[in-house]
Amino acid sequence: MALSYSLVGVSELDSLSDQKIVQNLKSQMRDFECLDTRTVKRFITTENVYIAEDHGESRTYLAINEDDNSMIGFFTLGLTSVKWEKITCSEGWSALSKKKQAKYSKGVRQSTDGYVGVYTIGELARSSRFTHEDFPGTVLLREAISQVMRAREISGGRFLLVDSLQHLYDALYSKAGFIRIGDLEAPDEDDEAQYCVSILTLENLL
Repeated sequence: MALSYSLVGVSELDSLSDQKIVQNLKSQMRDFECLDTRTVKRFITTENVYIAEDHGESRTYLAINEDDNSMIGFFTLGLTSVKWEKITCSEGWSALSKKKQAKYSKGVRQSTDGYVGVYTIGELARSSRFTHEDFPGTVLLREAISQVMRAREISGGRFLLVDSLQHLYDALYSKAGFIRIGDLEAPDEDDEAQYCVSILTLENLL
């Protein structure tokens, strides 16, 4: 049975009434362990997560086990831009039907140098303390997409982009409707894993 959980924004922590719980959560953030890349740990376990919040670069949400306030996982959302040509020239885009290509590209507004604004999932990870049976990655991804859809109702937006390990794209993102639009260099020189960039058309979720 999946765990009962609630979402808490990092920006909300200091305003919560029970600061003992808050300090415990911050401690769990510093000690966070996961099976994903070192970049995930460098973000959530350091001041980087708070700096990103303070400067409005991203918003991070923690999934909290309601039974014992343990941190199950987290995701980070932000904004970025991508070359429209990178999307339309990708194999993933070419695999779409002409009807879908026309629908998703209709009215797309590009900058003078050909970029389009997109939402992004900067980080998404489950703690090593929990298994897929405890808390499937699909639950965390669904929550991330739900937050983006709420933002979309206020400010618009048509696409959600994610950089990920190739195996996570195959196991998680592709099954949620993301299409692969290119390769990505590993964040660390000694990292031999394969990475990719993929994008989700939010209109497809309406």
